[in-house]
Amino acid sequence: MQCVMRLAGKSTMIRSARSKTSTIVFGLCALMGVLTSCGPQKLRIPGMRPAPLVAEPALAEEPAPGETDLGIPDEEQEQSPGPADFVGPLAPEADLPGFLDPDASAPLPLPPILGGLPGFLDLFELMGSVATQAHPLALRDTNEDGRLFNRYILKAIDYIDARYAGLGYDINGALTRPIAFHDQGSIKALRPPRTMCVAAQLEILLIAYQLYYRDSRDTRPFIYLPKRSYERLGKQDLRAHIWVDSKLKSYGTADAFINFGMGERTAFKDLRPGSFININRTNRSGHAVAFIAFIDREGNALPEYDASKVIGFRYYSSQGKYGRGEGGFGYRDAVFSKHGCPTTLKRNKRDCGVIWSEKQSMFTTGSLLAPAHWDHGARDARMSLAFAPGEEEDLETVLDGIKFNGLTTDD
Repeated sequence: MQCVMRLAGKSTMIRSARSKTSTIVFGLCALMGVLTSCGPQKLRIPGMRPAPLVAEPALAEEPAPGETDLGIPDEEQEQSPGPADFVGPLAPEADLPGFLDPDASAPLPLPPILGGLPGFLDLFELMGSVATQAHPLALRDTNEDGRLFNRYILKAIDYIDARYAGLGYDINGALTRPIAFHDQGSIKALRPPRTMCVAAQLEILLIAYQLYYRDSRDTRPFIYLPKRSYERLGKQDLRAHIWVDSKLKSYGTADAFINFGMGERTAFKDLRPGSFININRTNRSGHAVAFIAFIDREGNALPEYDASKVIGFRYYSSQGKYGRGEGGFGYRDAVFSKHGCPTTLKRNKRDCGVIWSEKQSMFTTGSLLAPAHWDHGARDARMSLAFAPGEEEDLETVLDGIKFNGLTTDD
């Protein structure tokens, strides 16, 4: 069942896959007197061109040793040969599907997860959809006063999870495919479609930029830092700080944003869905993740922090093993070491042995601010850092491949 509603002057699309919610949706439509069209196949949304769905990647056979899944020797492959993944109007509008156009009106197929389509009220997520994994019972407003960017981080997670989940983990991989950077070309992918955890946070960020731009037409995310800052690993590049480097005083994604005036420190108990955490474990490994929810011993998502109930948190990142279906983007339930490794957690694979610490270098938490609140002064100070005598400008951060091996408890 599909229906189009008009709420507060906006088109709101609802798709219900469960019979128990169908009655509720029709009841809402009838009650508000705003039901404009229903149909079993397609919707017509004024102001939108056709938006073909992104096909689920075919699962190919595992490559022979020394080759990628594209059949190209590892040392020769640097990026995917396919086009960049454009989510919004990042090139001439006539060439791109799925963006708002006041002169167009055409049928629009429903996406596999409504939460991944920006510009529509997330009411579907409140009614038991598959998107409640990322937005459990709409836990707290993620954008209360417009200061945080969490809403678009969650939308990016929905988008990625619907299309690029479970494609494999590779410590030498970065991004599941090239990703467009507005009108400046694309950010290259390394050994796609497999990717590792810190690169997963970069991918979430880049997709969130696109979704935000498609809603707002605000280009600030693409001009605040130069494109090279998302590509290179020098001390003046955001990517190096996301990659974790103690020499840069960056122990995780949150530190990276803070260092460039884009984020703020947030205590664990105050985190909102769509914030960021870097963890360390008792086995000396680590991980970079996007925070989804606090969880109790049964794996239930909690609406707020409760010290008497919280044993850990749900997160989204890339982890696991190299094989398709065995690793890559997906959800995990992390458990602090003092709570052991409960077998009562059944919803997602477990990630046990996480070290709880007030020390940010051990347990790094924080949030990304909305572009209107980014601090240009902090950015300029970071970008103008002088190189020490004898230090080469192209000296790069090197990811700790042993620490970030991708493996969690149930892998």
